[in-house]
Amino acid sequence: LAGCDHKTVARLVAAREAAGGGVPVRARSRALVYPFAEKIDELVDRSRARVRADVVHGVLVAMGYEGSSYRTTRWAVAEGRSHGHQRGEVTATHRAELCGRRWGETDGH
Repeated sequence: LAGCDHKTVARLVAAREAAGGGVPVRARSRALVYPFAEKIDELVDRSRARVRADVVHGVLVAMGYEGSSYRTTRWAVAEGRSHGHQRGEVTATHRAELCGRRWGETDGH
């Protein structure tokens, strides 16, 4: 009737009941790159926004980053470039705030 598998319906009904009858709020996980925001800022600033994302990803992996691909790293470097890193206007704190907004952890301004 709903156009999906009966197991999916059962899972969603169970989640709704567990949430007290309301719509369950889906928790979003933090990006694995989030703790490395300060290092990303440093690399982008030091290179005057010319560093490639694969190079940044290699540095982060050497520091213990456990992400499976560099897609999120590429996003983080692009965000840094688009928010004025080439002039050093965005701080590491702002970067963490941007990452948090993307992953639903902080309120927008």
